[in-house]
Amino acid sequence: MKILLPHSENKIEGGEDSWSLVNGENKSPLTKARESIADALSYNKVSNLKGSALNIKKYSEINSTLLNQLTLPSYQRYDGVVYRYLSYYTLPIKAQKRALEEVMVVSPLAGIESFDELIPNYKFSFSSSIPNLGNLLKYWKGFFQANHGILSKDEKYINLLPKEHQKLLPFLGIDLISVDFNKKTGHESKKIKGLLVRDLLSSNDSYQELLNLRKKYDYNITESKFAN
Repeated sequence: MKILLPHSENKIEGGEDSWSLVNGENKSPLTKARESIADALSYNKVSNLKGSALNIKKYSEINSTLLNQLTLPSYQRYDGVVYRYLSYYTLPIKAQKRALEEVMVVSPLAGIESFDELIPNYKFSFSSSIPNLGNLLKYWKGFFQANHGILSKDEKYINLLPKEHQKLLPFLGIDLISVDFNKKTGHESKKIKGLLVRDLLSSNDSYQELLNLRKKYDYNITESKFAN
């Protein structure tokens, strides 16, 4: 059983090895797709980057040198509400190990990341557009449509993605267990997702625990098949 989480806008800065070094070691078809984004950003700015003029300048500079940026593991890089309440470093050791094996992040930079994958800091989303590359959601839809084998069809995936990320799901070719938090949105929904993932990782059976916790966190689950 795998767990799909979204990337977060808030990120920890800094890191160690450059992304060009660690991404070059990845032999997945994802490597070329990621490098195409980095290459496009090396001479074009995200056309709809938001924020103050100072922050836009700062993140445009970061985005333009992605391959040279230092990297952190995905579980450490992201600092949004979901990840704060998941609180990886306070999990029991066994649950930390399961997190590295079972949690996967859907992101506009890397497409799909394992939880311990080394990634750079960046500032854009699936709704972002890059000249000569286009909208990133459409970019990744095309990639996954052509590469259905990126995620194993022998697994089931717990879908904890927001609506924007969920637009990619039909193109991944996987079996999903989706969680609907009964109209909870924003900060509250993200908080519950983080706490739920903690509980799932700390259990012996993620699927059974997902069933057991429906009343505690007030959600419904539905199963769907996208695999061919």
